[in-house]
Amino acid sequence: MNKSYLSFFRFLKPHTLLLILIIVISLIYTLLRVLSFMVIPEILVALEPSYNPGKMNIQNETLADFVGAFKAWMFSITADYPHLERITYMALIVGVLFVLKNVTDYIRRIITAWFELAVVTDMRREVYEHLIRMPLNRLSSKKSGHYISILTNDIMQILVSIKRIFENLITEPAFIIGVIYSIIMISWKLSLLIFVTVPVFGFMMMKIAQSLGRKSERVMRQNDDYLAVINETIMGFKTFKAFLAEKFQISRYMKELLRLKRLQFKQSVLKSVNMPLAEMIGSLLVVGIIILGAYFQQQEGIRGADLITILMSLILLMEPIKKIGNVINEFKVAMVSVERVSQILDTPIDEADYGHVKKKSFDREIRFDINTFRHGDDDDGFMLRDIHFSLARGEQVALVGPSGSGKTTLAELLARFYRVRDGAITMDGININDIDNSDYRRLISVVNQDSFLLNDTIEKNITLSADEVDAARLSEAGRLAHIHAFIGQQKTGYDTIISEHGANLSGGQKQRISIARTIFADTPIVILDEATSALDSESEQYIQKAIDSLRANKTLLIIAHRLSTIIHSDKIVVMNEGRIVEMGSHKELLERNGYYKRLFEIQFNTGD
Repeated sequence: MNKSYLSFFRFLKPHTLLLILIIVISLIYTLLRVLSFMVIPEILVALEPSYNPGKMNIQNETLADFVGAFKAWMFSITADYPHLERITYMALIVGVLFVLKNVTDYIRRIITAWFELAVVTDMRREVYEHLIRMPLNRLSSKKSGHYISILTNDIMQILVSIKRIFENLITEPAFIIGVIYSIIMISWKLSLLIFVTVPVFGFMMMKIAQSLGRKSERVMRQNDDYLAVINETIMGFKTFKAFLAEKFQISRYMKELLRLKRLQFKQSVLKSVNMPLAEMIGSLLVVGIIILGAYFQQQEGIRGADLITILMSLILLMEPIKKIGNVINEFKVAMVSVERVSQILDTPIDEADYGHVKKKSFDREIRFDINTFRHGDDDDGFMLRDIHFSLARGEQVALVGPSGSGKTTLAELLARFYRVRDGAITMDGININDIDNSDYRRLISVVNQDSFLLNDTIEKNITLSADEVDAARLSEAGRLAHIHAFIGQQKTGYDTIISEHGANLSGGQKQRISIARTIFADTPIVILDEATSALDSESEQYIQKAIDSLRANKTLLIIAHRLSTIIHSDKIVVMNEGRIVEMGSHKELLERNGYYKRLFEIQFNTGD
């Protein structure tokens, strides 16, 4: 068992006492189960009025220890009664055994259910907390369906496996051992047939489980692709409607669905082998015991009741053997899920990916000295080259240029969504990669081009906090973002629920809530990535006023296609094809008659 498999057991450690209790109750349940079934043949034989109960005594060497002792006790306290009363009392004893067995089983199942859910809840919490703290470059290396699948299907598969294990893997093996021990004590010669058959069956089960593990891994990888298409459908619903692309997306969906169907069918075929195989081997074993039992009864005088006990025991063993086979299969499938969960938990989080230099304030300047930067390992991918400029405290710097010129990538590097390796970005002379993650996140906030909103209240979307907030501070953030008046028109004000993806808001309203979130965070550095792209002209003017009010005590890095929003910036950095081609104030760049002036003339139609 590899390291990732062993790491799973650490989730069991906090619940050790509960696990011990489950084991103890399971063993008590198994003891009652063995007794309740093993005494039935004796009662069946005792139904014959001529049967002599005096033959039964605790010293009888043909009886298993605990089963024999119980049988002898039962016969000793009923031997002096007439036939009918003796059978009645024996039946009542067996009835009490069955009641105790089932009450114990009920208690065991309740405790086990709580244990299973506690373990899986801990796992879900840790995986989610780890996932949300993973660096963006690692998070974006997989399809969204991969993570959705792990948090839903994989952990659910682990839950099912834990359920099977703790329902069956303690009780069923203990039951089999108890029954086989009884058979050995009755006739060790007949038990040899069992010891020859079971290893053959076990070897077959092992081979099936290995193959099932490989097929399960393929199913889970395909399920990632399937869920990714579903996620795309939900996120791009309007696009598919607008372009009559429903048929196209249905085709993509069906392709992944049918591929998943084929793989799941192959997995089911292999899973289905266990029960018929166990039934077939068990049936052959019963046939063998009947033939050999008749021989030994004739040659060695084995009691009829003992032979019935052996045959009944073998029939009883079929079900637990099949259950154990299913547990092995479930466990093998679950280990694939455990491997996938471990891959997330073994991925370093943001805090581990960066340094631990404490920095509570931004005092002087941010310096960009990036030699090269490339997304991923693809040599043909987009690349930044020779980026050198500074952003002083209190300064407003704008990044402009055509789409794909590298503006957003540069802002994401400052936001530390990605890591600079060839070169550095420094804050007050400290490489930002060396700054403590919590400290760094309190220094910078971001307003992205695509507004992200929770399906929650406006207040929660602005504060991103479950704690009580200062109402005056919240209102001020809304006022500066020019959303306060709109919120005041709602019946529930800041407690108004925003629907999924902000479907009940206009684009401008969504963007202004995102800006209010940044204002509320009150970080000294603010990145505005196309913050006005979704706004109409009137709203843009409001936001421009909010930006102007921030300039008094904030350092701003603004990305904009609309040059009208950045003409008053202290510095404008003009980018093209991953390089800085010009830098200066609006006036200086127009006087140079270069790339920026051409962009300005195209946008405002001022050229000849």
